[in-house]
Amino acid sequence: RARAGTWPDGAAPKVDSWERALAEQTKRGATTLPQGPLPVSMARGADWALCAAPLVAGQQVVGLLSLCVASGDEVRAAQRLRDMAPWLGGVLHLAQARETAHLQVAALGTLLRQAQAWTAEPDTRAALRAALQVLVTLFGAQGGLIAALDDEAGVLRCLGAYIPNEALDWTGARLRPAGILHHACVSGETVVCNEPDRDPRYAPDVEGALVASLRSLVAVPIRAPGGQRGVLAIFNRAGASGFRPADASLIAGVATLVSAILETAWLRQAMDETREQWGALPRSIRTEIAGTLHQGPIQVLAAVAMGLDHVEHLLAAQPDAAGEEIKSLKALTREATREARLLLFELRPTLLETEGLAGTLAAYIQQLPEESVRVHLDSSGPVGEIPLPVAEAAFHAAAQGIRHARLHGQATEIGLTLVADDEALTLTLEDNGKPHGERRCTRGEVGVGCVAAIGEQLAPLGGTLDLREASAGRGPTVQIRIPLGTRRA
Repeated sequence: RARAGTWPDGAAPKVDSWERALAEQTKRGATTLPQGPLPVSMARGADWALCAAPLVAGQQVVGLLSLCVASGDEVRAAQRLRDMAPWLGGVLHLAQARETAHLQVAALGTLLRQAQAWTAEPDTRAALRAALQVLVTLFGAQGGLIAALDDEAGVLRCLGAYIPNEALDWTGARLRPAGILHHACVSGETVVCNEPDRDPRYAPDVEGALVASLRSLVAVPIRAPGGQRGVLAIFNRAGASGFRPADASLIAGVATLVSAILETAWLRQAMDETREQWGALPRSIRTEIAGTLHQGPIQVLAAVAMGLDHVEHLLAAQPDAAGEEIKSLKALTREATREARLLLFELRPTLLETEGLAGTLAAYIQQLPEESVRVHLDSSGPVGEIPLPVAEAAFHAAAQGIRHARLHGQATEIGLTLVADDEALTLTLEDNGKPHGERRCTRGEVGVGCVAAIGEQLAPLGGTLDLREASAGRGPTVQIRIPLGTRRA
């Protein structure tokens, strides 16, 4: 703001009102303003000229420059204003970018310090609220929420919310699947909207119902438990300019942590549900599962924890180097999540009752890491209806055989054949990995799977396990046979 001349009584409020009107135009995204000078009468006997120009950096309005000068100087003042505006716009843009960068580095440090606490928090709602509180406080926003798309119920279900100074808690609320929030969910695109009323995706009964007088929002897609699609949204950033692309990038980083929080909560619940089943498993199988957890998800999560400490030091010494480390940690987290989900699938094959043995095995194979192993399922032969106890034993045996081949045999190709007659169900596993003799473990050795453990699981049903080494163009083979007795084909 620049002003010159002697100000008569009552002039300043009029100028302030005029500047507020122009500032409102810039907030709405205007890149052109009324050309000055505009003569205005401030007081009897005193004429003044008021000039204003937007400060533009590229295509973005970053501020407003106004001049109020005595009548007679307006032409020269307007020319100076036009000459100064582009240069001042660039300077102001750089200053804003520098301030944003400092805020983001500070916020990222805070987020990383709290990330481990969030994922360890047994109260998922409290963890989500804490993550939203950091973002809302950082941007001086009016509030934020996290929602998941429930396709069966046809609603957006709010999983967590943080709206300061509001008695209403949106957690648990159900929203119509429409608007900007729904678009971010189904498209997987981050949406930055600083003019909701002009956005055709805006739904007044969805976004407009969350906060009074919605001015701006960022909606970032997340991955909710069980493959559900979700969204993290922050509303009404402080200041007239709304959210910037850099803000959306930071919020997207937090969205990754939120996905980890939700996934951890889902895994914790699933593990609680399988705790009773764990005690009923043979000791050799419990040893194998403990070894798989130790070698897989637990080691990866330990590496993530150490990596977070390293990133915290990088933020203080080399902020530019922290980005690549964060990308690496995100990849490790996804790997640990995938292995944990795979192990839980093995422990709780709930699809058996609805999809049958062949369908459940096909679903399990789809979750295997394609970049390291390919499994070919052949269930084209006669199978018929398999009793549930036999189907459960067969699935566990097949899953353990596949895991043993890919983790301890370094197999990249595995063939699984499923055949049944009136007498027995036969599963045959053949792979291109190391010979059985080189990958068989010592009984009870923690951390290494052992195919012999499958035999203990089959014994109560009278099942047998036959190991064959590679010969005549065939790789190492595991054949599992479980009696069926009399059954309905």
